[in-house]
Amino acid sequence: MSSSTAFPQGEAFRFSFSPNAQLILCISSSRIVVLDVTADLAVVKHELKTWRRPLNAAIVDDGSILAVVSSTHRVNIYRLTDDEAKHIQDLTLNDVPRTLALSPTGGVLAIAYDDRIEVYAIGEGALATERRAVRCSGVDSVSFSSD
Repeated sequence: MSSSTAFPQGEAFRFSFSPNAQLILCISSSRIVVLDVTADLAVVKHELKTWRRPLNAAIVDDGSILAVVSSTHRVNIYRLTDDEAKHIQDLTLNDVPRTLALSPTGGVLAIAYDDRIEVYAIGEGALATERRAVRCSGVDSVSFSSD
C-alpha cells in the first residue's frame, strides 16, 4: 500500500472484524486489505482491488470466505486461498443494506436492511432461490453465534 491510499495523508479506512477478531478488513473506496492479527505482528494476507466502492464486507475467521457489498447493490462472494481470490457467487439486492454477516462456516450470509433481514445460502452450487427473509425494525448490526 502506498501513502496515497493510507491515512492520515490519504483516504481513511473503515474497519470490519471477523467474528472472533482473528482477521481485520481494512476497507477503502478502492481496496480491501485482509490483516491477520493472530500472531505477534499483524500480517497482510490479501490486498484486493475493487472495481466498485465497497459499502461493507464480512469475512470468516479462517479467511476462506469474503463477502463484499458494492455501491451497485451487489454482494460478491469470494473464496480466498493463499494464492488467489476466486469469485464464486454474486447476489443482486433490491435495496441498500445496512450491514451483513457470514456464518462461522461461511455457508450462510445474513443481510440486514431498514425493514428486514434476508438470509442466503452461500457457495458455488447455491441457487438464488435458497434464501429466506423476515420483516423487522431497522437493524444496525447482525451476527451469528459461534455454534
